[in-house]
Amino acid sequence: MNFSLSEEEQMLQSTARKYLESLGGIQLSHDYMLNKEGTIHSLWDGVSNLGLTGLLVPEKYEGMGLGLTSMIPIAEEIGRYLLPLPFLESAIFGTVLISMAGTEEQKMAYLTGIADGSIQVGLCLNLSEHTIEKIPSGILAKRINNSFVLTGEISHVRYGMDVNHFIVIADVSGEVQKAVFLVTRNQEGITVKPGYSLDRTAENANIIFNNVIVHSKSLLGGKLGLLGVLESTDAMNASLCSTMVGGMGKVVEMAAEYAKIRQQFGQPIGRFQAIKHRIADMKVELEISRSLSYYAAIAIDDQLPNKEQIVSAAKAFCSEAYVRIASHNIQIHGGIGVTAEHDAHLYLKRAKVVEGYGGTPVLHRERIADDLNLREEVPNSL
Repeated sequence: MNFSLSEEEQMLQSTARKYLESLGGIQLSHDYMLNKEGTIHSLWDGVSNLGLTGLLVPEKYEGMGLGLTSMIPIAEEIGRYLLPLPFLESAIFGTVLISMAGTEEQKMAYLTGIADGSIQVGLCLNLSEHTIEKIPSGILAKRINNSFVLTGEISHVRYGMDVNHFIVIADVSGEVQKAVFLVTRNQEGITVKPGYSLDRTAENANIIFNNVIVHSKSLLGGKLGLLGVLESTDAMNASLCSTMVGGMGKVVEMAAEYAKIRQQFGQPIGRFQAIKHRIADMKVELEISRSLSYYAAIAIDDQLPNKEQIVSAAKAFCSEAYVRIASHNIQIHGGIGVTAEHDAHLYLKRAKVVEGYGGTPVLHRERIADDLNLREEVPNSL
């Protein structure tokens, strides 16, 4: 198994990096924090024009029809520059889910829209559990003839202020099973309010559904749609690991460069054992995370029988490693690392937010334990 980028993937990464550097790199995130709507829409147009949003979209729907490993170089660049884009939600989660569970009409409308950049997707569902039965929706759907009426509120919708479509999971009134819907943002009865996020380069929104009427054609796949949510979450988590690797790579570079120029006691601080060994440890964790992120993407593309365990192992390790590395970077920089003028704090904030996005490390360890049948039955006498 080759845990390295192919020549084509390296070229794709180089092209994406040059393009993003030409736009300002990390400055794009600073621009977003000042002018959210203008920055995200122009940036989305740019990456979609490069064909990046359609990498997973089948050729039939104007995409490139590639596998998840093709997303690794792009996801790493997104993480490197903390790009303010609903890329994972649209180009990965939405694409995988609709490809798996959508009708031909839905695929033609949504997949072509994702590929050409006209559709951006937000996720109105809670990713804090790994089984459909446990996922709390917060949204209630009442069936009326050929339509459903959606009511309720869900918070912490990543980039919810910026997208034009939502994927909604709801409890269906009077039925045991949940349902998945594709809903346009301008649907009557939907209110989008700004939410709070520690990571200001990826703002949240609160989405309120007040008797929103959607046609049954908006229903996505029935049971297949529910299974697709789990498959899509795994695909997104694998790519999320790659974004974390991109961020970790930039943080390690940042720490190493600073250790070379910061003078203390007449010499660079990188010569002190406490600093250079810490940076070496950061590099080790980065490379382990890189290997796990590659393995997760390969496991999904090759449909390995234990792919769920592999994705969860990658997500649990990468999440904690990113927080540690970003924290060490700030400690190495000292006081300047937490100032608004320096980017170090932005990476730590992104690390803390994505640690829980798509499931916390605890959740993923529990999932691995469940898959290995490690949970013990509690005796009735207790």
